Amino acid sequence: MYPKKIIILQHNGGRLANQLWNFASIYAYSLEKKYECRNYSFFEYGHYFERIKTDNLLVDVLFFRTFEALEYIFPFKVARKIARILYGSYVRSMEFFHKDEMIRYGDNNQNPYYLPPTRQSIGSLKMLEENNDIGKVYFYGWLFRDPAGLEKYRDRVVAYFTPGERYLKNANEQIRKLRSEYNRIIGVHIRKGDYKSWNGGNFSIDEKRFREVLDEYVRHFTVDPGKTAFLFFSDGRVDLSTFNGLHTFSPYNRYDVGDLYELSMCDVIIGSDSTFGAFASYYGKIPFIVATNDAMQWDYYNDKRSYFENKFSKVVHY
Repeated sequence: MYPKKIIILQHNGGRLANQLWNFASIYAYSLEKKYECRNYSFFEYGHYFERIKTDNLLVDVLFFRTFEALEYIFPFKVARKIARILYGSYVRSMEFFHKDEMIRYGDNNQNPYYLPPTRQSIGSLKMLEENNDIGKVYFYGWLFRDPAGLEKYRDRVVAYFTPGERYLKNANEQIRKLRSEYNRIIGVHIRKGDYKSWNGGNFSIDEKRFREVLDEYVRHFTVDPGKTAFLFFSDGRVDLSTFNGLHTFSPYNRYDVGDLYELSMCDVIIGSDSTFGAFASYYGKIPFIVATNDAMQWDYYNDKRSYFENKFSKVVHY
């Protein structure tokens, strides 16, 4: 008998790192259960990762390949909107024909649905696991989480979600150059874009506040700024003049995925509360310090030398 197959059908419409947290947890769960795992909803980013396959010719042609073609014609946001409209029709048809094989999770209270081995299977998931007549299980939602699985299978998760070399070329070259000139690389992630208005702008932090946070970090951890490179990542333009006196750099990746993985190559991340910084922290096994508008609690970070579930990170839902 063939193993069960997990198909990730739909998520919340978030961008790369948001999708990766959900995808990685479900993939870890699949490893625990010895299931196959495919993500049909990952068509905007699937071409970055050589190990991620669809195994469905219709989905591959209509969405994965079509999206790549749309990207050559339209800006990413426009291509994404067109593709998501088309994919929505496909999802609705799958919901109709496979409703009894669907595992849904969408909690308005933003509470994760924890998968094994983090927690034992319950409810409809348990019934589908135990029903040998069902070969495919469809996951619908974005807060599937499996922190124990992400830790247990970390090496395999990292390998699976490693982008192709051509997408990391510029990142690897820049990090190699900075390492030859500086003792430490601080990755600084300043989220702009929708953060200015999302959630009332409560998660938005400007350059002036980031400068204060960086200065506090340097003092608290007795970092030598003369031997430290500060590498800035953002989805908008960063005014680097605010950081005069520090050795500041901007990434020159051709692909957005390069920014995420270059951030993971730094020694520590200081950034906005986001899934982007948190996933880079997990992937690179490095600390993630969440910058806040409120007073920073630096003592909390004294013993943090690797990835950890940061209590100040509210948007990840570990």
